[in-house]
Amino acid sequence: MVPYVKIPLHNQSIYVISAYTPNPTCKIIKIMHNKIERRLRKEISMNIPKDPVILLSYINTKLRDEYPSLDELCFSLNIDKAWLKSTLSSIAYTYDKAKNQFISA
Repeated sequence: MVPYVKIPLHNQSIYVISAYTPNPTCKIIKIMHNKIERRLRKEISMNIPKDPVILLSYINTKLRDEYPSLDELCFSLNIDKAWLKSTLSSIAYTYDKAKNQFISA
């Protein structure tokens, strides 16, 4: 089995052969993977709403429809978890792990 790297993109993923194999072509693919991943994550994080109320709606919708946990959402969308929690706590919302939603405190 050839090792691969999974890049999460919204509801899809791209699988790229890993650089851990001795083939030099695989190392080039890994470098390309890193560049693509950084660019996509930057584009995604630029589209995150800045207004806390709109952000709440956006995040709860994403958690409901696409992500099984807050950690996975933050990783996939390149959002700092501490920033997200503090921003939503400023409007009195906290994350409920059991519901996988931000709820009124």
